Amino acid sequence: MEEGKSTNTAIARYVVIGGVLALLIYSAIFIVAYEGRIQEVAELLSRSRPENAVFIVAFRLSALILHVLTWWLLLYPLTGLRIVNVLRTALAAIFTELVIPIGGVTEVAKVALITKVGEVSVDAALTTLLTHRFIASVAIALTTFVALYYINAPQVLYVGLLGPALVLVASNILLCLVPASPRAERLVCRLSRRVCLRVKGFSGKYVLTLKSLGGSYKYLAVAVVLALGERLSNAYFGMHLASLMGVKLSLGSALLAFDSLYTIIWLLPAITPGGLGVFEAIQTTLLTYIGIPLNVSATLSILSRAFYVVVEYPLFMISIASLGLSLRGYLREVIRIARPGARSR
Repeated sequence: MEEGKSTNTAIARYVVIGGVLALLIYSAIFIVAYEGRIQEVAELLSRSRPENAVFIVAFRLSALILHVLTWWLLLYPLTGLRIVNVLRTALAAIFTELVIPIGGVTEVAKVALITKVGEVSVDAALTTLLTHRFIASVAIALTTFVALYYINAPQVLYVGLLGPALVLVASNILLCLVPASPRAERLVCRLSRRVCLRVKGFSGKYVLTLKSLGGSYKYLAVAVVLALGERLSNAYFGMHLASLMGVKLSLGSALLAFDSLYTIIWLLPAITPGGLGVFEAIQTTLLTYIGIPLNVSATLSILSRAFYVVVEYPLFMISIASLGLSLRGYLREVIRIARPGARSR
């Protein structure tokens, strides 16, 4: 009972603190970009082309589906898991970061859900999750370099985007290697107990699973292609969003502003739900470097967030319901697992 109250308090605290921080950042963006003139926002939106909204939603959905398919392709040769289980697990987990500002909460939710719902072992879940992160980071680094070269970007963008992309690749390589160490086994065992699992000899199992996955060349190759497709879907989402405002954005510029920016966000500590406000500030800055006027850049970043929520929230609620969970119960379970001070059962 006390633990339940503590978790409910944690949920409320995360939402309130994250909401206040996001409001402050949004206010700063509004003051800087529009100088407090609300009529500018109305004027920009009045020039919008609503017919592009269909393409915006379609490309956001395609990015999500490609993300899920990539993870499923890594899981399938190890588990034979049905795609529907991966789909509802991943869609529930992805939106979680928009509610709970805890670093790595999406990964925690994915592992917790897939091990329970899909009856996947912890070593298989963690192996595929870390491999997916590595593949995604390599795909982003590659497309970021190509996009920077294609638009003849200034050196500051090479430093600000390609630098973090390469750091992300290196960190994901290290993350793939860490579980192979017997020293990491105690941590994994402690985390697994929070989701009612018992893991012994995890490091050895992880190494064997990683080797098994490494031998699935066809699945890995297709996973890389799908990861690159996800990058392009994010870019086309940005191009149609810009077109909604009457702005023409090249494919290279859209890749940088609507996909490469995640390399910065993923390296920053989570201070607001889903990087609310932080995402918009970084995206607005990138768009202005690309040559989009500041007020238009700010509007695009806010619209980008609005479409993310409109597309992802219904999928999140449907996924939670299909898993037989209530929203509060799901969030309580994820926070219980993710919080450093959470007690094991």
